Amino acid sequence: MNDNGNKETKITALIEGKENIFDKIANFFRKIFKRNNEKQTISSSQSFESNKNDKKQNFQNTIKLEHNYEEERLLNLQKQFENNSISENEISEDDKIALKGLYYIQMLKSKMKIKIYKEKLNGIKTKQVDFS
Repeated sequence: MNDNGNKETKITALIEGKENIFDKIANFFRKIFKRNNEKQTISSSQSFESNKNDKKQNFQNTIKLEHNYEEERLLNLQKQFENNSISENEISEDDKIALKGLYYIQMLKSKMKIKIYKEKLNGIKTKQVDFS
């Protein structure tokens, strides 16, 4: 009967959630490593995010600087050509292609602005008609 009694107490101990010495030791180490893992995870994720943002910002700044420099150079070349300070023979083939692209972009921007202004004017006209 002692064997049955021991089995029953072990079963009831497991059911009731009582911890034996091994469970206590295991939980102790889980708590320690869980805290360390959480701290490491938080610090590593924060450093990863800040490093990621820094790299992204540096890349964006590099692209902006290169883009602005090329655009400024083309705009200066365009002004010089329009003022007859420079002739077409003095412009390289690559610059001619880039200038054609610049003119095309400028024309598209102008057309879009005109379209927007027309839509605004039509909106104003319809409002005036509605009030009349």
